[in-house]
Amino acid sequence: MAAAMLLLPPSIGVASDATTEYRLGPQDKIRLSVYEWRASRDEVYEWKALNTEYVVNGSGRLSIPLIGEIPAAGKTTAVLAQEIGEKLRERMGFVTAPDISVEVAQFRPFYVTGDVEKPGEYSYRPGLTVLQAVTIAGGPQRGAAQGQTRLEREAIAARGELQLYSNEMSALLARNARLTAELRESDSIDFPVALRERQTDTSVATILAQEELIHETKQRTFDNQVSALEKLKDYLVKEVASISSQIEVHDKQVESMKRELGDVKSLVAKGLSTVARQGLLERGGRPNCSATGCVSKAI
Repeated sequence: MAAAMLLLPPSIGVASDATTEYRLGPQDKIRLSVYEWRASRDEVYEWKALNTEYVVNGSGRLSIPLIGEIPAAGKTTAVLAQEIGEKLRERMGFVTAPDISVEVAQFRPFYVTGDVEKPGEYSYRPGLTVLQAVTIAGGPQRGAAQGQTRLEREAIAARGELQLYSNEMSALLARNARLTAELRESDSIDFPVALRERQTDTSVATILAQEELIHETKQRTFDNQVSALEKLKDYLVKEVASISSQIEVHDKQVESMKRELGDVKSLVAKGLSTVARQGLLERGGRPNCSATGCVSKAI
């Protein structure tokens, strides 16, 4: 059998337990999203200056504006998001930390060496097995396998390709189930029976966990936006009520002045009041705008 060696950076495992969360390391690229609810403006503010992709450097750290360098190696995305939020809270003097989302945009590579057709660097993917890694590298080197027939080598390569296709099919089915749940606004994903029956398969379990994480993240973002809009709605309802109250007071004042002006006109006609008094009331009774106009300007 041809000898091949699979080299993985620390914290990357091959077909590890699906319950083990991925831990970041050098060359991992993450996508950072930062949002903050600003009650004074009734809006969800997006920190566009921070919302971009970052690469973990060789020392296992991230360099982020406003924060500086922060350790990332060996941490999960959830832990890193919490630490970034706390750093921003301390740096900006916030009472509460802004909402932070961290996801892996590109996994760091792994290396295949030895008697394979194409030794070198390849992109890592969750749930990768040794057989799949050797297949990606072109399979065992021709002529290097001792006593192994061509048919056996082709069978190994075919099994690897079949596994890859199977994983791709599982990923598509899981993604379709997630999109269906989003379309129906469901809190949970109803995965197909074919996938649920294979949850003991590490690669399938990883795919399901990833889709559930994406669904939860999107749902949490949506809920935050709905909450912000509800607060804005409450504010506007109170504002309309306040303006309506002002209109009512204004109308009462106008009616009162009209009645008083009518009384004065009668007195002037009888010679019991002065024209100056009538003119004063007429000038004072002219509002700067109509009730409807005032409301329009206020709105």
